[in-house]
Amino acid sequence: MLKYIHENYRNPIYLDEIAGVAGISKGSVLSIFHEYLHTTPVNYLIHCRLRNAAELLVSTDDNVHLIALQTRFDNTGYFCRRFKNSYGITPSEYRNHKLRSRPDNKSQQS
Repeated sequence: MLKYIHENYRNPIYLDEIAGVAGISKGSVLSIFHEYLHTTPVNYLIHCRLRNAAELLVSTDDNVHLIALQTRFDNTGYFCRRFKNSYGITPSEYRNHKLRSRPDNKSQQS
C-alpha cells in the first residue's frame, strides 16, 4: 500500500485503489494505517506529497505554485498552509534556509 502511494502520489489516489492493490477492504486499509502508522491513508498521502515538495523546493528552481501542482496540491494556499503546519515555515522560507545551509554555499561565503 505504501509503495503504491509513493509511486503514485502525483496522481489522484482513492481509498478503493489502495484497498485493491492490497487485496483487502477499505475498512481494513483504514484499520492497518491506524494501527501501524497512527494516521489515515489521506494524511499519509498528504505528508508523502509534502516530503516530495520539500525535495523539489531544494532541487529545482520551480516556483512554489508549480511545485504545489506537481505534487498534486491544486490550491497553492492550501499547500502553503499544510507545508507550514508540517515544517514550521513556509515553502519559500524552507527553500531559502536549505539553500543557505548547503555545504557548497558555505565555501562560497568564506
